[in-house]
Amino acid sequence: MAAAGPLLRRQLNGRRPDGTSFPLELAASMMTVGGERRLALLLLRDAAPAIEAAWRDRAAGERRHKTFQLASHELRTPLASIVGFSELLIKRDFDQASARELLEIVHAQAGLLSTVVTRVLDLARIEAGGRHLLRCAAEPIEGVLTRALGSVAPLGQNGRIRLELAPGLPPVAADAHRLQQAFANVLANSIAYSDPPTPITVSAWLDTGAVAVRVADAGRGMSLDERERLFEAFYRGPHAHGPGTGLGMAIFKEIIDLHGGSIEVESNPGRGTAVTVRLPLAGALHHG
Repeated sequence: MAAAGPLLRRQLNGRRPDGTSFPLELAASMMTVGGERRLALLLLRDAAPAIEAAWRDRAAGERRHKTFQLASHELRTPLASIVGFSELLIKRDFDQASARELLEIVHAQAGLLSTVVTRVLDLARIEAGGRHLLRCAAEPIEGVLTRALGSVAPLGQNGRIRLELAPGLPPVAADAHRLQQAFANVLANSIAYSDPPTPITVSAWLDTGAVAVRVADAGRGMSLDERERLFEAFYRGPHAHGPGTGLGMAIFKEIIDLHGGSIEVESNPGRGTAVTVRLPLAGALHHG
């Protein structure tokens, strides 16, 4: 029979053949075999994957905590309006026109409240679910972008959106629903931050093992501070047309990150904004 002694754990620095260092976990235990022989059992493993996973989980938890903190702040305004105007309607007698005006305010604030709650829950679901949330398949980018245009059609601005796609683009590895949602969000952002007469161009081309999609507008553009906060939950720039939640671009970034894509933003005050996304080709499904 073998009896194991107490387990000793230590974290050390290891070195790979190429000279790079990595965190090394050492686990050691003394074993007695047959009551006489004593053996040392040593276990070495690369601790980097576990440390990186713990860091990602901690970072995701901090993002969710910050998002819900911001959400609680953003929800107060529509809630206060709904409570305040409904109390007025209950406590005082109004003529029909005045009552209708107050009810329209309550209805609008309730709609905003519903949108914020829906988007916060969606963002939390995306952050918590990670790649397990996606149902990826080989998807033609043309179909994804066409459906994204359909999603923003109710905004009444599709007449100024131009779609310019290179012919024969290969499919990308994508969850069609989520990717459509991402591009609809960036299109809605371009619509909100550019004047109605100006064009918005959506172009796509093959770019070194990826499909690149660029959404460019001729709006007011962004300062460095605005660019740095573009993907921050609940952030809205100072020049937006119409109401919004400030969550669309945060959701956009989460979805693109989950697809293994990259995002590049080019913008300067007075020169418009261009957002370029690069997405892995469908062949990457067999290597990831």
